Amino acid sequence: MYLLVLTLFIAGCSSDDDNGSENNLIGAWILTKVNLPLPLDLNEDGIASTNVLSEFPCFQGSLSFQANGQYAQNLSTLMEIEVDGETVIVCGNPIITTGTYELNGDELTTVDSNGISNTTTINLNQNTLRGSIPFGEFGNVELVYERE
Repeated sequence: MYLLVLTLFIAGCSSDDDNGSENNLIGAWILTKVNLPLPLDLNEDGIASTNVLSEFPCFQGSLSFQANGQYAQNLSTLMEIEVDGETVIVCGNPIITTGTYELNGDELTTVDSNGISNTTTINLNQNTLRGSIPFGEFGNVELVYERE
């Protein structure tokens, strides 16, 4: 069994932003879409979708940014396990990441609690926060968060 984890959203976002001010970023955000480049039937129900959340409703995520420069992310994991000789994907325990952030225009720099720093471009439009992350064989995956 091995773990597939959608990487920390703010570690690999890429898109454009017109007005990414820190005041607009502050608050709580709920993951509403995880879009793959091509539709897949990950849950093997016979219906392919580009949105991982349609395939795995148990997959959840949230982000919060505070005025004091702190952030927290809670993101489900996906695990491949073997059941009756077949490999299936199931939701695993969430990963919680915390640290500090700084937003300059649409460039978001984060430093997680392990001291790992990342600078990325985000797309922030009032109540929607978007970004893309590379995710192995799936290519770039778009994560969409809505303000809570």
